[in-house]
Amino acid sequence: MHWGADWQSGWFWGMHLGMWIFWIVVAVVVWVLVSRLHVPRAPTAESPLEILQRRYAEGALTTVEYEERRQKLAEAGAAAH
Repeated sequence: MHWGADWQSGWFWGMHLGMWIFWIVVAVVVWVLVSRLHVPRAPTAESPLEILQRRYAEGALTTVEYEERRQKLAEAGAAAH
């Protein structure tokens, strides 16, 4: 009987294949977990006042336009309540 390393043995190929399957499963599980952590989150919705303030800060509105629109938003907000 020969107990040395036998490359033709089923044990060798079975263990070798088992090792590859194990590491592939580990890699897939890690990939799935990491991909779930990086799910893009939906941007938070800006309120109309925040949009107005952002546009004013960007220079898209003049001070007069900003004040007029802010006043209209305040009136609309008061009317809604």
